[in-house]
Amino acid sequence: PHMPLIKCFNHGIKDNVYQHAQIESLTKYSRFVKFVVKTRAIFLTEFTKHKALFPGVNGEAMFVGTVLHSLDH
Repeated sequence: PHMPLIKCFNHGIKDNVYQHAQIESLTKYSRFVKFVVKTRAIFLTEFTKHKALFPGVNGEAMFVGTVLHSLDH
């Protein structure tokens, strides 16, 4: 991908955002984690439905670059 936004999102997934395979085990202790886990599932489902509109974009990277980034601020 040559588009700066796509490169930015993909960079976040490739280099800075690491997999947290056991994150769901924290949902019983944190309302915030529970919210993020549920939101991610919905986001990725919807992203898959419209993936053709986002050629070259990774759904996980898009989630991190938009939703998680917004929650971080």
